[in-house]
Amino acid sequence: MALLQKFQDLAGAHRLARQRAKLRRVLSKVAFEPAEKQPIRWHLFFDGERLTSALTFGDPAGPSVWKPGPDFSATGLSPSDFLLKCVTDLRSQQKGALELGIILHLADHFESGIVHEEYENPESFLEASKIICETPNRVVAGLSEATGRGSQWRYYPLLCGGKAIALNHVLDWLEALENLSGPGQDLKVSVRSAPAEMLAVLLAIYQAMTPERPHVLALFYDRFTVLAPLFRGLLNLSVLPHHGGTVPPNFGDDVFALLEPLGFLDGCNLVLVQCGSRDPGDLFESLQEYVQRHPRNTENLEVHVLAPAALWELCQNHAGTEFPDGLLVRPEFLVEEAPFRSKEAELSFSLDAHAEPGRWNYLARRNFWPADSATKQLRVSRPIASAMVILRFVNTGLAVALVLLLAGTAWMWWSGQQTPAARLNPQLAQHVQNDLATTQNTKAYLTKWGGVLTPRSQAWSVMDLGFGLVPPSDDIVCNSLKYNFKEVDTKEKSPSTAGWIREWTIEGMCDDRGSAYLQRLQDSSVLNDIFNQARQRLDDVSFLPGGGRTLKATYREEANTAYDSKKGDAFPYAFRLVVDQTVPADDPLALKPFATKKK
Repeated sequence: MALLQKFQDLAGAHRLARQRAKLRRVLSKVAFEPAEKQPIRWHLFFDGERLTSALTFGDPAGPSVWKPGPDFSATGLSPSDFLLKCVTDLRSQQKGALELGIILHLADHFESGIVHEEYENPESFLEASKIICETPNRVVAGLSEATGRGSQWRYYPLLCGGKAIALNHVLDWLEALENLSGPGQDLKVSVRSAPAEMLAVLLAIYQAMTPERPHVLALFYDRFTVLAPLFRGLLNLSVLPHHGGTVPPNFGDDVFALLEPLGFLDGCNLVLVQCGSRDPGDLFESLQEYVQRHPRNTENLEVHVLAPAALWELCQNHAGTEFPDGLLVRPEFLVEEAPFRSKEAELSFSLDAHAEPGRWNYLARRNFWPADSATKQLRVSRPIASAMVILRFVNTGLAVALVLLLAGTAWMWWSGQQTPAARLNPQLAQHVQNDLATTQNTKAYLTKWGGVLTPRSQAWSVMDLGFGLVPPSDDIVCNSLKYNFKEVDTKEKSPSTAGWIREWTIEGMCDDRGSAYLQRLQDSSVLNDIFNQARQRLDDVSFLPGGGRTLKATYREEANTAYDSKKGDAFPYAFRLVVDQTVPADDPLALKPFATKKK
């Protein structure tokens, strides 16, 4: 039965692939591109009660033309029937154009989750983003293994806050959209988080203000409120569900629980942003009632209410242009417009405050459409579709192809007989074959042993890096420099290659300025720069950071027992700096495992 089921699955996959492998799709430039790159893009915003939409035409990378979208409220149709009817009407209006993408902006359900300790580091973005799509419970704490495709989690790194969170959306429209993305309609679908998009738009506006005074953005949707503290970047993200009410039940508690650990009570701006149909004044009244019941020092807390008109004015001032009334129906759609749109194709891990708006514009365009292996198997890539189309033509002209094949084989045989190789003397051929065998043996020898002689630990480069870590200065005195080189322990019984660790240990004395310099070496970016400079200076690739290689600096400081405050030239601190460089077993400079004695 299991074998029969496998054959049935294989037949179904082949049938689906044949339906998608059409000549029209293969010749189209955008048939295999995502929804965001289609020439016609239908943006739909859904908050659980209302559905609003807008259409945009033109090159996604250039200026776009916006037009009002269909009105769902007046149709009385189900979501599935409404979408199908609108798609049919749009294609008829565009003279049968099939290149249409649907971008659904969801604000009906929003939930945040705590990630496991293993993925708390924001730099785990690439690995965690893949795992969370397939098995969310491996990344998000508290989830069961049985998570349906209608509940999608995505991983969001908060680099300025030094942490990461997971965000969830429930796809109630999944079945309706899957019907449209099938072979029949062949629509491209993208599902985005509307709160993340709103945050990206506001970050582009408020980022210039946050270095001087902290801000807390309260995104007030009809079913939830999102709190986002900003200070040189996004520090945290808290989702407060309304639980059927108009405001979060414990809004005051949640606000002050967020402000106090960050030290924002000393002075910050709380911006209440109306993102739904209700007036954010309800949030302000809830906060006032909380302060009256629990007296707090709110003297330095400024509360601003951002109504839709004021929000649009801010966006237009930032963009330096006016948006046509009634076309851009939601601020979330602005992530597609310059200057809010980021040109970055990959996530930036820079801690520069200016990189935060671009980073969140990239994150705001993350797709919540299912991306598990079962869904990916239903897709057909352009090369596979092209191959199947070619095979169809081959099948149609099989007889002609067979004749051409036989004729080609005969011609190749005849032309091969005319080459010098075919008329080569047997003794000369044997001599050439022996030379080839000798050359191959030499190549195998060099492949096996040539890597051993690659420079990895040379005395002058070791000393040079030591001087690079602690350059000559009146603020630091080095008493000793120790160097160690060892193999990385592995659990494998017979590994083919082994990683290694280089360790520099520097001990000495320093004053306050020297201490400040040495402590900065614990910053990974500073340490990467020093190793990169050593690599360029010495032309030694063993110092090249990045890839799987890791750098770590450990600094320990204590009072100098020989310090005398009456002597101006004395150093008050004694220090110990340990710098480790770890090179993994899959690195090009990995070694053959060291020989060990058998016990």
